[in-house]
Amino acid sequence: MIGWDPEEVTDPSGPEYAVYGVTRMEQVVRVADSFPDFVEGYVFDRYPKSTFNMDGTPFAPHRVFQRR
Repeated sequence: MIGWDPEEVTDPSGPEYAVYGVTRMEQVVRVADSFPDFVEGYVFDRYPKSTFNMDGTPFAPHRVFQRR
C-alpha cells in the first residue's frame, strides 16, 4: 500500500508531499520526498521499462517530433 500525508508538505510551491509505503510487517516507511521522486526513483527503479512487447518482439524505434 502506498499513500501520502497532506500535512507533511515537502515542497510548498508544488505542493508536494512525502510518500509512504506499508511493508509486509505493517511498518510505515517513507519511500520518497514527492510524487515525481516516487515515480522516477521507486516505481521506475523497481519496475524498469521494458523494451519488448508482450510477445517478446522489440518495440519499434522511437519517433522524433520537431516543431516547425
